[in-house]
Amino acid sequence: MRSKMPDLNKISPSFCAAKWLNVTIRLQNGHNHSCHHPVPHKIDLEEVKKNPGALHDTQFKKEQRKLMLEGTRPPECVYCWKVEDLPGDQISDRFIKSNEFWARPYINEIAKKTWDQASPPTYLEVSFSNLCNFKCAYCFPDSSSKWMSEIQEFGPYPTSDQYGTMKYEGKDSNIPLPDDNNPYVDAFWKWIPDVFTNLKVLRVTGGEPLLSKDCLKLIDFIKQNPNPDLNFSLNSNLGVPSHLVEKMMLNLTGLISEKKIKNSQIFTSLDTWGSHAEYLRFGLDLDLWKKNLDIVLQHSAKLEVRIMVAFNALSVFRFKEFLKFVMKKRKQYKTAPLVDISILQFPDFLNLLLLEEKDKEHIYECVQYMEAHSDKNVPYGFKMMEILKLKRIWEYSKIKKSDEELLRLRKDFMKYVTEYDRRKKVDIFEMIPEIYPAMKKWQQEQNLALKTMDFKKNIDWQLRHNLPVRFRNLTSKVLDTF
Repeated sequence: MRSKMPDLNKISPSFCAAKWLNVTIRLQNGHNHSCHHPVPHKIDLEEVKKNPGALHDTQFKKEQRKLMLEGTRPPECVYCWKVEDLPGDQISDRFIKSNEFWARPYINEIAKKTWDQASPPTYLEVSFSNLCNFKCAYCFPDSSSKWMSEIQEFGPYPTSDQYGTMKYEGKDSNIPLPDDNNPYVDAFWKWIPDVFTNLKVLRVTGGEPLLSKDCLKLIDFIKQNPNPDLNFSLNSNLGVPSHLVEKMMLNLTGLISEKKIKNSQIFTSLDTWGSHAEYLRFGLDLDLWKKNLDIVLQHSAKLEVRIMVAFNALSVFRFKEFLKFVMKKRKQYKTAPLVDISILQFPDFLNLLLLEEKDKEHIYECVQYMEAHSDKNVPYGFKMMEILKLKRIWEYSKIKKSDEELLRLRKDFMKYVTEYDRRKKVDIFEMIPEIYPAMKKWQQEQNLALKTMDFKKNIDWQLRHNLPVRFRNLTSKVLDTF
């Protein structure tokens, strides 16, 4: 598989074409990142007012390009470095993204540019608004209006990092701006005519795009400004009324038929199955999701459908059922949907590394299922790239955290789900009963840790106040054994 990938290391051992050609712009709060893995950074509004192109070519991003050209690993790209440092010949998204049709033909061209030169994107993902009807467990206020309302009412979650904290002031503020008075959106509509013909992929995300007026405005823009080389993509949670899904499908298939775009992709998300999925993606009605997915799949002869998976600690128990559902749909529709599996990194207390080893074994069972149902073995089976993405998750799951770090992650996890259940009036043990044995064990570990800490503090005080000075160093060494 690696032999089919571009040899990026000839340019630099940290070079990635996505840093030049791929951009996600969150217009609702003026944030930008070069693919979906790095944490978004703030776009300088004053710079954008002078040059709308700064929506993409920010000064921060140019500095990351400089590091890449020099062979230094940008810290923000840690997702790929973790994958590349795993045992074996692992393929990170640095290679996968650089091998995409919107990147590979331009690698030599961008490698010759200086780090501070502008680089028009070929892959543009844009979010106009945080308007959303879901409150997914791993989401954040700037991507969901439902999340924002909850944080405004209850405050951040009581985890060690105060998850959900909103930055109200300063250059890093992530507070969404009003939809009807957003200078970043204004800049976008000035900028898009300049880069539109250069785009190979235009992807709309959210929030929930099917609830955004600017999404429909963009469809109208494309109708009036055809780009026959364009792949137009749309992210949707498919939890909206079905008539909105039907309307969008008619728009997209019409654009394809009239050759105003080349093709289209619909991306939806699901991380596992049944009540487990509904717990993680709060607001999800799985029956409505399946109904709307069928509406989309009925058009799959004209466009591509993908299900994105943010694989996390609560995905593992019923993930095989999800894979079986995918196989059922592939047999029904003869091709779609494809599955795109990524490792959930943030928040870290939902990362799969906090799980017990026996629970991680579910991942390997899923790998075996995908391999048994590969397209080499069964019609419309899983493709090699889909299987490789789950295999790398299995390899990733073998990373060992220190006892101290595991204790923190599990403590944060339990604080989070306790408060999550209270705010949303759900019960994790009813919806995901398989997690109960692990959580019971983690609570016992934390109780023991607290007792040990209290015992150590008490003995420490007693000894340090009653022993002669010459014995105090020895006392410290003894206490360190607890």
